[in-house]
Amino acid sequence: MHNAIAVGICDSSASRTAIRWAVQRASLTGAAVQLVHVLDHQAGQNDPDDDARRTLLGHDLLTREVWFARSLATGVAVGATLLRGSVMWELTRASTGVDLIVVGTHKTGFIHGTVYGSTSLQLATAGRCPVVVVPGGTSPGPRSVVVGADDSGAGYAAFAVAVGEAFATGQDLVIVRVWKAAEGVSDADAEDADEASRDVAQRMLAGFAATARAIHPHLTVRVRAIEGSSARALVRASAMAQLLVLGSSREGRLDSPVLGAVCHDALMNIVSPTAIVHVDEDRAVEGLAGHPGAVLDPIP
Repeated sequence: MHNAIAVGICDSSASRTAIRWAVQRASLTGAAVQLVHVLDHQAGQNDPDDDARRTLLGHDLLTREVWFARSLATGVAVGATLLRGSVMWELTRASTGVDLIVVGTHKTGFIHGTVYGSTSLQLATAGRCPVVVVPGGTSPGPRSVVVGADDSGAGYAAFAVAVGEAFATGQDLVIVRVWKAAEGVSDADAEDADEASRDVAQRMLAGFAATARAIHPHLTVRVRAIEGSSARALVRASAMAQLLVLGSSREGRLDSPVLGAVCHDALMNIVSPTAIVHVDEDRAVEGLAGHPGAVLDPIP
């Protein structure tokens, strides 16, 4: 479905926050919004009466949330779909053919490593289009689009999406490059190494900024070089953003179960709506080179 946003919903405050974000974004871009509710196939499968009750409740939920979504903005087309099956896999299938799929989440504490059982994490890993995870309490409204600068394929994919999103929604683009201070060397060597790392970060940022301005000359572009841990720095930099865009590589495999460490930790410590973009989803990276002044490889 061209120019469409799917929103995975349930009966929760986080779900409503996701709907608000999606409708706000749709009102800026003219996109349609499709609310999707999934009935877990494992619940009530041996009880026809319970299954019928859950189906009725699902339809009631969609009817109520469609009215809610339509009340947020006039002129936004809102539809609804009731599905049955595994929640994560049905939402993954629903992500095929739309521009974005959006889900809400309740904010968690800072966690490193592997965490299982989170639908938002699973969907971010398996989604067929960029997946936007919206934390509860997010206030919709244009502010800025933040993207982590990275000269990998995943980084270029995230950059292309972020440039398009900032332009389409009329927001500033903030490009962030995180660099790490030298460790385990003398103070003098550390100072030289840190200066070299900052220089590389600044040159990379200059290349990405030039590319963004070449694509959309009137786009307001700002850059930030931040020292520290990638996930922590990006989360802090996006605290007041309308969207943080991160790239994650699946190495060409749609069924890859791996979400990059930076994306994982950013989602586990989410403070602003965060989009996960995979290399295989991006259709714009190859076109970046066709714009005069574009710099696809900022580091010579």
